[in-house]
Amino acid sequence: TPLSRSVSAGQVVAVLDAREIETGLDAARAAREEARSGLPEVENAIAAAQAQLNLAQSTWKRMKSLHDQKSITAQEMDEADARLAMARANHEMALAKKKQLEEKIRQADSGLARVSLQKGYAEVTAPFAGIVIERKAEPGMLASPGMPILVVEQAAGYRLEAAIEEGMLSRIRPGAAASVQLDALDKAIDTRVSEIVPALDAMSRTFTAKLDLPASPQIRSGLFGRARFTLGEREALTIPAAALDREGQLERVFVNDNGSARARLITTGARHGDRLEVLSGLTAGETILVGVDGRLHDGARIEVRP
Repeated sequence: TPLSRSVSAGQVVAVLDAREIETGLDAARAAREEARSGLPEVENAIAAAQAQLNLAQSTWKRMKSLHDQKSITAQEMDEADARLAMARANHEMALAKKKQLEEKIRQADSGLARVSLQKGYAEVTAPFAGIVIERKAEPGMLASPGMPILVVEQAAGYRLEAAIEEGMLSRIRPGAAASVQLDALDKAIDTRVSEIVPALDAMSRTFTAKLDLPASPQIRSGLFGRARFTLGEREALTIPAAALDREGQLERVFVNDNGSARARLITTGARHGDRLEVLSGLTAGETILVGVDGRLHDGARIEVRP
């Protein structure tokens, strides 16, 4: 199956060379037919033995009646006993041969089923719908039990595994709300924590939180992403990130002061999307100038247009 090809659940993705299995399958079929072919002969033998037994039993009854009447000799009665015993033995032998043949047929059926099952393994099918992302074997290679042939990535069911510092273990629980930002996407994904791995990584002192992601043609395994967790709410003063002007270690913005641009040194905190939290240097309600790109200076006259 070519790489990046979509496959459906149960679709054949690889076929193994089954010529040796086909030979075994033909031999198993022949053994079963040979065993079954002897069944009519055994049935006829049983019928014949049963007829001989019935005759011997009828003859024995007549001879017994004559013997009781002293009409025949003891020798003749012994001969009747022997013929009855022989008929019974022949009948039991015929029944035993049938049982042996039935066991042989059962073994042949079992062998055929086993080889047929092996042939079924020659066709490798996709366990679920997805995309072939890696081919582990090439035509002509020797396949062995446990050897991977293809890697199929499920079409949905992606997860982000986030490493979180151990101090947050008591605050992040399964079901906690989170926002995921993948570098391959230009938007945040709202999701929830589906699983917390209780074991900590001894080297990094972090634990792993698993977050389910929605199905999307842009999502692939191996992508890098970041998770933000909502642990509480507080009021914060924020500005557009584009309004910030950095000069070395200094951070400043320009505000509109009655038609003049005034520079304000500020201290910023966390970034939330395209906005920055302001820790100091501004008060709520001030008008920020955005997109100045270093073209303003403190005290410059500005014109505000609607």
